[in-house]
Amino acid sequence: MVAFFKLVLFPLVVSIVLLAGLGSTLNPQLSTSLILFSAAPMITVYPIIGSNFGYATFCSATLVVTTVLSLITLSCVLLLI
Repeated sequence: MVAFFKLVLFPLVVSIVLLAGLGSTLNPQLSTSLILFSAAPMITVYPIIGSNFGYATFCSATLVVTTVLSLITLSCVLLLI
C-alpha cells in the first residue's frame, strides 16, 4: 500500500497539479524534475524515523520494496516524460 501511494499515486498527483495550472508558471525543466523526484523511492532515513515509533522492521521492508519497484516506475515515468 505504501509503495503504491509513493511510487504511483504521488507522481500522478504531482503531474495533475502541474498540468492543472501550476506548471505554466514554472520552468519546464523544474516541472520535469518535480515529477522525477516524486517518482523516486523514499529517503533512507525512513526506517530510522519509523524506529522512533516502533515500526523499524516495517519501514525497512517498505524501503527495500519501494527501491526495487522504483526501477520499474522510474522507467515508466521517464518513458512518459
